[in-house]
Amino acid sequence: MIKEMLENYMNYKAEIKNIDYTIKKIELDEISISGSNYSVNGDIRPKGYMSSNTENKVIKNVDRIKLLEKQKSELEAKIEMLDGLINTLSDYHREIVDLKYKYNKNNNQIATIMKREERTIRKAIKKILNILEEKYKEFLKSS
Repeated sequence: MIKEMLENYMNYKAEIKNIDYTIKKIELDEISISGSNYSVNGDIRPKGYMSSNTENKVIKNVDRIKLLEKQKSELEAKIEMLDGLINTLSDYHREIVDLKYKYNKNNNQIATIMKREERTIRKAIKKILNILEEKYKEFLKSS
């Protein structure tokens, strides 16, 4: 479980940037379609106002933004949790995790950077994943 989350670490960050971009795009679209009698949050309507395509689109956009913000919060929570777990590791292990999962280096590249044998790095990664898996299980029990 933790291995998959670590492997997706950079994807989570990229997804957050995509969500931010999508929200900005929706907000810009919303500004261009909202009229003087309709606010962005959908609360201001003139007396006797009937539903319109513009109103429905603005409401749909507001709902879509809320959903995207929820998805973004969930991704940020995953990243925060992973960073918290990683920060409990020793400097040596943390550096290996950063190189492997944040910078997408393979074991041979990590071994070269850290001036170690590739076999040593493979063992360390296995050990790190076990440590993080245990800490993740403890985290899940406590929450």
